[in-house]
Amino acid sequence: MEKPYYEELDDKKPYDFVNHPKHYNNYSKETIDMMVDIFGLENTIMWCEMTAFKYRMRMGTKPDTPTQQDIQKESWYLNKKQELQNKLNNNSFSYYSDNFPPDI
Repeated sequence: MEKPYYEELDDKKPYDFVNHPKHYNNYSKETIDMMVDIFGLENTIMWCEMTAFKYRMRMGTKPDTPTQQDIQKESWYLNKKQELQNKLNNNSFSYYSDNFPPDI
C-alpha cells in the first residue's frame, strides 16, 4: 500500500498538520508571511478570522480529519490573527508616537 504524501516527507516524526506544516513552507517564507507581504496585515487578519470560522463550522465533519485537528487549526488561526492584530496596533502606535506632535 502506498503511503500518504505527508508520511513520505519525514519518516522520523509525525507530520504536523497544524503548526507550520511543511506544505506551507516550500519557499523562503511561510505562505502566511507571504500573504502579509502581498495582501497586507488587515487583509491577512481578516483571512485568519474567516479561516478559523471555516474550521469551526466543519469541525468533525470532514472525512479522515480528527475533530481535535480542526480545533487546533481554528486555535492556530485565531492566535495568528491576534499576533497580526498586535503587530498592526504596534505599527500604528509607533507611527503616531514617532510623528507626534506633527511638524507645523
